[in-house]
Amino acid sequence: MATVIKPRRGSVVAPYARNQPLTAEEIALVRDTLLPVAKIGDQAGAQFYGRLFELDPELESLFENTDMAVQGRKLMVTVGLAVDALDRLGEIIPSLSELGVKHAAYGVRPEHYEAAGTALIDTLKGALTDDCSPAAEAAWIKTYNLLTTTMAAADNSSAAAN
Repeated sequence: MATVIKPRRGSVVAPYARNQPLTAEEIALVRDTLLPVAKIGDQAGAQFYGRLFELDPELESLFENTDMAVQGRKLMVTVGLAVDALDRLGEIIPSLSELGVKHAAYGVRPEHYEAAGTALIDTLKGALTDDCSPAAEAAWIKTYNLLTTTMAAADNSSAAAN
């Protein structure tokens, strides 16, 4: 059964403070479990988008003119950069905020983050098979919620400013 991730909205000032911060152990779990997935980056990107479109077929229209192989690579690079900076969240908040505003401009709505989170966790679990412990899955869910809270908060503040 798919894991449903419900992103939470946070403050633009410190969006990650609303959520429980990641522990050093959780960061290590996320980083360790990303390694095998990164080795199959193109395949993982394709699996993610395949699962995303299965969960929410409406989202496929957002990618009509997109080279999905390139998009999958961008996804994996972005995930890798975010995971690398989990212990330095303050450094990536501007990038995550910008990404949230860009996603909104492409037509991504807050409810789409739920399907994307489910697709990400399902992709990780598929790539890791037996190596995705409940603790690793929980750490990824917490990570995803933390990152997308920042993205969604930026989108909300951008919409409010207009």
